[in-house]
Formats: sequence, structure tokens, C-alpha cells
Amino acid sequence: MGKLLRFFRGSRDRWKEKCLTAKRQNKSLKTRLAKMKESRDRWKAEVRELRGGMRAETVEEAAKNGEPCRARCGRPAGRGA
Repeated sequence: MGKLLRFFRGSRDRWKEKCLTAKRQNKSLKTRLAKMKESRDRWKAEVRELRGGMRAETVEEAAKNGEPCRARCGRPAGRGA
């Protein structure tokens, strides 16, 4: 009877340790994923901001040069575009 008790206790303890390890790893992965999403969203916002600025500069340059304003309508700038 004592051997069985020791066996089952050991089995239970190994199972609990395995479960706790998996929970810790899962929490760690969730945290990493959340931080990666935050970083990705921050980079996306920065790129959008830079692209928007580049478009505005391109439109202004095209208007100064009288070139077609491809960024907005495809028509030459300065004629009600």
C-alpha cells in the first residue's frame, strides 16, 4: 500500500509541475504577443504618418511644377483639382 501511495503522490506532483510550467509558458507567450502587437501597431502608425507626409509633399511639388496630380485625381494641378 505504501508503494502505491508514493507512486501516486509522485505522479500527481509531476503532473502538477508539468501543468504549472505550461501555464507559465502560456502566460509568457501571451505577454510577448501583446507586446509584439503594440510594437507592430506603433510601427504601422509611424509608416502611415510618413506616407501621408510624403503624399502631401508630392502633391505640393506637383502643384508647384504644374504636373498632373496623380496622388489625388490624375488631373493637372491648379485647374480646380
